[in-house]
Amino acid sequence: MQEISIVKRRDKSVDVARGIAIISIVLCHMDNDFINRFLFTFHIPIFYLISGYYLSSRDSLSSFIKRKGKALLIPYLITSAVIIAIQAIKGAIEGYGAAFLKDWFIVAVLGSGLPVTLGDSYFYGIGPIWFLIATFIGESVLRTLMEVSAGKRILFVALLFGIGYISKDYVYLPLSIQAGLVSVLFMYIGYLFKLSKDYIAVIPKEVKVFATISGAIVWISFVYDFKSFWLVYGDIGNGVVDLFRSICASSLIIIISKLINKYVVWIASFLAFIGRYSLLVLCIHCIEFKCIDLRYSEFDPGCVLLIFVLKMVIIICLTLLLSKNRTVNRFLGLENGRWEY
Repeated sequence: MQEISIVKRRDKSVDVARGIAIISIVLCHMDNDFINRFLFTFHIPIFYLISGYYLSSRDSLSSFIKRKGKALLIPYLITSAVIIAIQAIKGAIEGYGAAFLKDWFIVAVLGSGLPVTLGDSYFYGIGPIWFLIATFIGESVLRTLMEVSAGKRILFVALLFGIGYISKDYVYLPLSIQAGLVSVLFMYIGYLFKLSKDYIAVIPKEVKVFATISGAIVWISFVYDFKSFWLVYGDIGNGVVDLFRSICASSLIIIISKLINKYVVWIASFLAFIGRYSLLVLCIHCIEFKCIDLRYSEFDPGCVLLIFVLKMVIIICLTLLLSKNRTVNRFLGLENGRWEY
């Protein structure tokens, strides 16, 4: 009976928001600068905010880290193994030597979302699943900080964010450590939203409408003045200003998701499914993204749009198929309708 109550409390609009965000991640990899300056304002931050909002200290720290390791790192390892296997087949067909396969093992171990140069060696990035390692680091760190007082927690969040944000300009840290440290601040803000939810609920409607309009203006200014916002390696672009702008953008996506869930049920159901299985969508997308070489700049916009639609159809079909597998659901933390990721 307890598990049934957990399912009933599930907020479908949050899954809608995740669905919008994960589709945005796939679309961002179509390399359209005009679209990317819009999507980059929220597509990763929204996941971090939601992670922080749902962060729970109901179980012990060791149990939490073990559970998150299972939910995030095992999919990372499986996806990396599939990518390496496909690259091994491609290497054998195209006549590459053993060094080619070795490089891909190193890529998986490095866990970087972007290409890395170490000495005289150049390595590709592992692709979008860098996000899984960064999320594991961020959630584990923030859960650890739940063990200290609020004052110390604020201090450590600021310190760790500063280390991740500043160190990227001087040293490369493997396993997306810098991105993980930067994510802690976003997750903490999501956690603060949870602490404030009762106060937010009683804010007068007029104030909420004014805040929403103001947030939209801030978001528009972010898109117009976009410099860079590459959380894959902890780049915040214009600094604190863009941090605030991204919070506004992500909050508005959540508001839009609530409206979609309330008024456009069929679209909400579609997006909620994708959002619920966003981890699976991410892994499937990463495999095709790293194993199928396409230079989108060589195609006209119409062809790029067609490729994106076909890509999403294939991803959704594979997600539908794999979502029926109990083992897959167990790894994703979706047993009995419970969301662990």
